[in-house]
Amino acid sequence: MRRNLSACLALTFFLVGCASPAPDIPRQTSRTTAPGYEPAVLSTAPVSAQASVVEAESSRIVLPIAHVSQTTWAALAVDEQEKIQKTQAVQIHALNRFGLITDVQTVDQSTSGTSGGAVLGGAIASAGYIDRAFSGGNSYSAGAHLALGLLGALIGSSLDKAPTKQYQTRYSVKLGDGEIQYFDEIKSDAFRHSIGVCVQVPELSLAAQNLCGQSVESIKNKYLAE
Repeated sequence: MRRNLSACLALTFFLVGCASPAPDIPRQTSRTTAPGYEPAVLSTAPVSAQASVVEAESSRIVLPIAHVSQTTWAALAVDEQEKIQKTQAVQIHALNRFGLITDVQTVDQSTSGTSGGAVLGGAIASAGYIDRAFSGGNSYSAGAHLALGLLGALIGSSLDKAPTKQYQTRYSVKLGDGEIQYFDEIKSDAFRHSIGVCVQVPELSLAAQNLCGQSVESIKNKYLAE
């Protein structure tokens, strides 16, 4: 009897040790044109921003970065561009690679997981043991009954699915060229960017906030004003 109870306790501890938390969902971002929440192909568009490098004599000087949109930079005179490049490492951003978030919607796609396999496995093992114990002169052992039930539950749990946390967020982004596009983000938490934030696309990473709504005058006032 003690052996059966010891085996039962050992199996119980084993089952508890097998329990694991919900796996983390890796963050994914994608460009989409569908109005609903259908899966979209991940974008692999290369980064189109260019950075200017300023060298003085034989040593390389590290300068602060000035984030400038493509059209704003093109609208500056050549001498103005050269003057800015003397004090700033200019990073030029294509108009279709950044934008302002105008709307955000999130759908909770988490699942609670299943336990039917473990329940069914335990029930079948328990019923099988009872059937054998009370037929053919066999003796009944509560410890063996419990141990077999737990073993059946363990085997049946292989058919179950672990719970998952997944949130899909769709961002409406007004790009630098004025076009509206939709971008999806899938990850294991519900934290997201707010409306009015300037982001890089398709990565949906935080951009320099002066990019969105930037003008030639704002660049001149910031980098050329005496």
